[in-house]
Amino acid sequence: MRVKTAGGMVLAASHREHPYRCRGIRVINGVNALLADTPHEFARAVISLFREQTIADRLATEGRRTVEEHYDWRKTYSAWNEVYQFS
Repeated sequence: MRVKTAGGMVLAASHREHPYRCRGIRVINGVNALLADTPHEFARAVISLFREQTIADRLATEGRRTVEEHYDWRKTYSAWNEVYQFS
């Protein structure tokens, strides 16, 4: 998992990333992060976060919710405990 990307999401920071860095994470462009392939797209995404506080807030909230629902260590490790108990 991409720890820095998930870390930014869990801090409820509005997030923008290159799609490559989001492999393996449940990132949905425009829902819990903004993805940008080129420097121009990246700049446009950053500017949109400064101009539209509601978008930044929504991305931050959804990013944190995604990490809490899918990557919380208590949930992850409880699933591993079940695997090891049956081994």
